[in-house]
Order: sequence, then structure tokens, then C-alpha cells
Amino acid sequence: MRVSVAARLCALASILAITSACAGQAASAALSESAERGRELFAGAGACRSCHSLEQDERIIGPSLYGVASRAAERESDLSAEQYLHEAITEPNKYIVAGFDGGLMPQTYATKLSNVQIDDLVAYLLTLK
Repeated sequence: MRVSVAARLCALASILAITSACAGQAASAALSESAERGRELFAGAGACRSCHSLEQDERIIGPSLYGVASRAAERESDLSAEQYLHEAITEPNKYIVAGFDGGLMPQTYATKLSNVQIDDLVAYLLTLK
């Protein structure tokens, strides 16, 4: 049986599409694992939960992080949401949210947390839409 060039190209395109979809799922699963580690750090060793609420309009000490992923890209015009959140953890006094005082958030997360832990926290915060 002879298969036409068009049929072969169609089959190849299908294989590439399936391979691409599987790679995307693997990347998504890795992000989910990172966000889960970030969630655990947020509630546990990072102690973020002691100052930041996840409820809308609930103020503990720092601003509520309800919907922070949606607001983060708007905080500083030259930073993406991911960049802003990273900066907010590692350099918390660089941008102070209106209505809050600077100097309240610990200034030591950049040295006390590993780069992976910071990335995990950012991944988690990006899920808070």
C-alpha cells in the first residue's frame, strides 16, 4: 500500500501536535508542583500567612493577597506580575502599597530563602487571581 506525501505530512503534523501537547502538560505539572511548594511555604516556614490575608479586604498587618496575581502586573509599569512579586519578596520596601507603611515586612527573605523557594512563592502567588 502506497501512502501519499500529503497523508504522510498530515500524520507527521498530528504526531508533532500530540508531542507538543504532552510537553505543555509536563511544564504545567511542574508549575503546579512549584505553586504547591509555595503554598506550603506561605502557610508554614515563610510565615507569610501571619501578616497577609487571602480574604478580600481583610487586613492583618500587610495588604491582603486576595487577587494579587491580577494586580501585580499593574503595580510597576516596567515589571511583569512575576517580576513584581519576586521584587516584593526580596526588596519589600522598593514599592509600598498605598495605605501601608514601609519597613514592616522582613527585609531578609532574599538571604533566608533559596532562589527555588522564592520562585515557588511567586508561582503560588500567581495562582491568586
